[in-house]
Amino acid sequence: MYGELFQVDNYVQSTALVNQYELYKFRYYLHVKQYEKANEQQRLLDKLKSSFTAPELWMSQFFKAIQFSSLGQYKEAMALMDELDHGFHSIPQKLEGEFYYQKSRILLLFDRLALSAYYAELAVRAYEKDHNYIRLLHAQLLLAINYTRRNLVTQAINLYEVIKRNAKLTHQKELYQTVLYNYAELLQEEKQNEQAIELFEELKKALERGSYLYKAVVVNLLEIKVIGEKEKAELIAQLRMPGTSKERDYFNIYSDYFEKQEFSQQDLLNYKEDKMFPFFKKYGYIKDTRQLSQNLAAYYKAQEEWEKAYYYQNQFLENGGE
Repeated sequence: MYGELFQVDNYVQSTALVNQYELYKFRYYLHVKQYEKANEQQRLLDKLKSSFTAPELWMSQFFKAIQFSSLGQYKEAMALMDELDHGFHSIPQKLEGEFYYQKSRILLLFDRLALSAYYAELAVRAYEKDHNYIRLLHAQLLLAINYTRRNLVTQAINLYEVIKRNAKLTHQKELYQTVLYNYAELLQEEKQNEQAIELFEELKKALERGSYLYKAVVVNLLEIKVIGEKEKAELIAQLRMPGTSKERDYFNIYSDYFEKQEFSQQDLLNYKEDKMFPFFKKYGYIKDTRQLSQNLAAYYKAQEEWEKAYYYQNQFLENGGE
């Protein structure tokens, strides 16, 4: 559709739709991760800003929030979305569902679970009203992840089953893979390891080797699957496959951790405290920080080292949102 519009670029420039056209080009560049073009487009939009109508001004701010989110600047994205949600003109009807979805997603990243669920439900209702079934599946996935985080296991499992079936029926390959991953993690938390391993193995076969999700699957398999030394060494080697610098450090932390399981428990404990915990906390890996702080708090309680137990328990609560 972008290609079709580009063919009539000169004509669109002479119509009353020019501002919306340029705004949606900005949104498109963000969607396809062409960030240099998105930056150029942002500069153009800044020049056009004085001619924006109220809905167009709202759109420009909303798409800017999406840009912040795409670049990992979640605090800035959240601040802008709060501003958009509190009196900064009304939400254009055609963007209502997307706004609720994006806000729910960012709130989930901050572990603001109750508020995230509220916006996810608003997104679900908006997409149902518009009969936008593909986006409805994405909003339902946010809700299922939310249920998981709040320990509403039955609701989460029921919703995952629905999304998994419908994602497959509608040939939403990436969505289907994301559903499998999150569903498998829930089963893992519920100690249903055989079912979790089955989903992780299905996913591992379908994913591109060395991709972020592929490596995340490998981490989970190393945690729950009973495997021999040779297979374990192969999986650890897969965690060290090339990736972005941040990904490389994250998965190297885990590969070293799994290797250290073969050595003394004290070495492993030191590694968790000196390397893993500071890294997860510094770079905002909330889920990993929570799991590790809970694990360390339980260990120090058992050792009756109350000061350290209290410290890690507080870290667990601090990263627990609502």
